[in-house]
Amino acid sequence: MKRRYKLCVIFEILFSHWFSSSAGLIVANRALLSVRPREIELAPLGQIRVSDSILMYRDSFAAERSKMAKAIWGGKTIAESNATVVVEGNQYFPPDAVQKKFLKPSNHTTICPWKGTAHYYHVEVDGMQNDNAAWYYPEPKPAAAEIKDRIAFWKGVRVEV
Repeated sequence: MKRRYKLCVIFEILFSHWFSSSAGLIVANRALLSVRPREIELAPLGQIRVSDSILMYRDSFAAERSKMAKAIWGGKTIAESNATVVVEGNQYFPPDAVQKKFLKPSNHTTICPWKGTAHYYHVEVDGMQNDNAAWYYPEPKPAAAEIKDRIAFWKGVRVEV
């Protein structure tokens, strides 16, 4: 059986493998939204899959167990855990690893085509507020089930590993 791959797909896989190997963990590759299922054939060991016209790694998630990850903003540690899940370069902290006193509910939501609807928190430290700086997926799509209720940060919240 002849196997064909688009050059960009091969590059993405090799680069991701090299990066993850050198970093000591496997990180999720971003979804390639422009790939149509008819354009590639799958790797023999099922390393990749095509689903809803989105190419993703079968093992999209990796629990980072060996290193402590910390989310810091305003001089305070907002979250700390050695059991985060890495997706698209973001550390998703378990809910019990996040200090909820620094999170204030937000009405803001966004939609990811493969993860689902993200809900947001404002991060508030010592009277300073960082709007919509944390997000989570209360009801993720099946492809993102591993990050259900886990919290990730952006907008100036520094995450150290």
